[in-house]
Amino acid sequence: MKIRLMLLLAAVAGSCSKKVTITIPDEGNKLVMNLLMAKDSLITAQILMSKYIEIRNAPDPSGSIQTISNARVFLYENDVFKETMTMHKQGNYAYYLSTFGAKPGFKYFVRAELPDAPDIPAVEGADAIPLPVAVGEMSVKKISDNQREAKANVSFEIRGDPGIKNYYRVRIYEHLNHDDVGTDKSLLQLPIQSSDPSDVMFGKKERQEVFIDDQFLDGRRRRLSFIATSWLGFKNPVVIEVTTLTYASYNYLYSSMMAEEKNDNILSEKVIVFNNVLYGLGIVGGMSINRYPVEY
Repeated sequence: MKIRLMLLLAAVAGSCSKKVTITIPDEGNKLVMNLLMAKDSLITAQILMSKYIEIRNAPDPSGSIQTISNARVFLYENDVFKETMTMHKQGNYAYYLSTFGAKPGFKYFVRAELPDAPDIPAVEGADAIPLPVAVGEMSVKKISDNQREAKANVSFEIRGDPGIKNYYRVRIYEHLNHDDVGTDKSLLQLPIQSSDPSDVMFGKKERQEVFIDDQFLDGRRRRLSFIATSWLGFKNPVVIEVTTLTYASYNYLYSSMMAEEKNDNILSEKVIVFNNVLYGLGIVGGMSINRYPVEY
């Protein structure tokens, strides 16, 4: 028997939430713990079950998998216990929140257990917050414009540190208004694709984000160039977002993106979403999100 598990990709630093449907073997009830920890942001944990069960909670009438509001979640920083994370609720959605922001260069270990269900094993996972990457010369050049949309070539330099495994996610935004205050809600995420039609690294597909692994940089300085599409006409400031990822967060986010693209296609090989949580399922992953405004 197989079950369908809806894992919420945690919203961090104002990014939009999305859901990915993953098929996993039915191996009994397991805890699922999801944490994507961003530099300087409070740590948020989502705890749920790998299939529909009732643990002193009524099932969610919407039919979606229920989050768990009676877990105990313990947070450690560099192997030192810091706190028991506090449960918060937003409607039917329960989550657990730290009282301090994650620090770059620090390692975080998280353990979650269900006091009301001692037969279900506690889960645990750990990851570090990577240091941000330096981004060099940036440019935006409009290449086409019509009544429906405009396209621009967006390029920038990036250099991976030699001797360190480097993983990145790239997103490009345009401000909704020219003179806004730069809040997350004021940004429109733009679809992007490689400006090189023969690019074997990124391909020709238009995506909301692009992932880069260590082999692409390998300690070298590289110039990346993408074609971005905007329905605002590139009349407002553009922001380049480069997120430094760990091995765990890179593999989780990249495999989640590929699962979203391929798992509904009967002709595609199914993608298994990366998991690094012990004794259960889910992800504990670190990232450093950095945004750079571009003058053009």
